[in-house]
Amino acid sequence: MGISLQDRRQGAQSPHTEQGASNEAQSRAEPSTLSASEFYLYYFVLIAAVPYMFWIAYYVSRRWFPNIGTAASDPRYTKYERFLSNGWIPGRKTDASDQQLHHDHLPPLAASVEHRVRVPAEVSKNSITEQGNSRLEQRASFDYSLALIFLIVLHGVSAANVTPILYINYKLVKAIPWRYVPLAMWTFNVLLLPANKLSQRYRFEDIARHIASSSSSEGLKPSLIYWGSWLDSYGGLNPRWEVLFNFTILRLISFQPRLLLEFLLQRRQPSLDPVDISKRDHITIPAAPKDYSFRNYVAYAIYSPLYLTGPTLTFNSFISQLRHRPTDIETPRTLRYAIRFILTLIVTEVILHYNYISAIPQATPSRLNTPLPRSLWSLSLNSTSSG
Repeated sequence: MGISLQDRRQGAQSPHTEQGASNEAQSRAEPSTLSASEFYLYYFVLIAAVPYMFWIAYYVSRRWFPNIGTAASDPRYTKYERFLSNGWIPGRKTDASDQQLHHDHLPPLAASVEHRVRVPAEVSKNSITEQGNSRLEQRASFDYSLALIFLIVLHGVSAANVTPILYINYKLVKAIPWRYVPLAMWTFNVLLLPANKLSQRYRFEDIARHIASSSSSEGLKPSLIYWGSWLDSYGGLNPRWEVLFNFTILRLISFQPRLLLEFLLQRRQPSLDPVDISKRDHITIPAAPKDYSFRNYVAYAIYSPLYLTGPTLTFNSFISQLRHRPTDIETPRTLRYAIRFILTLIVTEVILHYNYISAIPQATPSRLNTPLPRSLWSLSLNSTSSG
């Protein structure tokens, strides 16, 4: 590391040292390239392309043909109208064909976030290390319980498909010799992606049909298929669990490098002040061996605020932040993120009201009958889905 803990504390206590280090870092930093001439071309393309993308999608989503003095109805509108629902913008319906973009899911998701914020923090007079361990125990237990409830609410009976995958991944990390863990984890999870796709989410009706086909009892077949179909009808808020699980697989793979690094560095971990841990320290310093428990593993893999869209947080950083509150979490920073979320939500709602980017390809793909609408439509769909 090169700098002792005492030097770090002395530097943290001296404002002149911090200011000098900041000035030195700024002097060594390269000047920003955002004002370079080539970026003006990028700005122009961005300013011109984004509104045009919106217009192309809006033009294809129109209900009426504007003619001279009259407005004729577009006959293709009725083909995808069943995928639309009443919206909150006057005169416009909203695209309700993609379950990942339903605004009806906001109340339960907001309730889960609000419940997480209101988790009481236990006040302890013990040492900083004991306080950190107590905080980890409290929050990890809460995240583990909430993860199981969250899976059931979000995916319904399909949660029974997710939990075995989590358990198999965890057993691979724990049971296989650590030299073979990376290969085993990558092989299993990479093969899991096409398996989830080809099996169509392991629907209970398909499983029941397969069992019924091998059964000699003719009277049992209709009952099995019925119960399988009945179970599939309880798919939760988003039955397409295999789509969101792609992000989870990245977290499952991230779990094993942390464990491998813990084996390699357990005898030479630096001694750092738990309160004065940088972001880099959160990522690079391995967690304690006892932290690699199944409870912490599930709490990390199904961490609800990051489960739907990411980003992917390393296991070590997750455990470190549960143990000690990051120093860069401040009220102004949280408010800025809240404003960004509200603006993003409004933009998404406006797009869904004026650009039926998911409903039209499902109902009338021939409406996108020229290269320009097809290309810009695909770009708009990918941008909205990733956002």
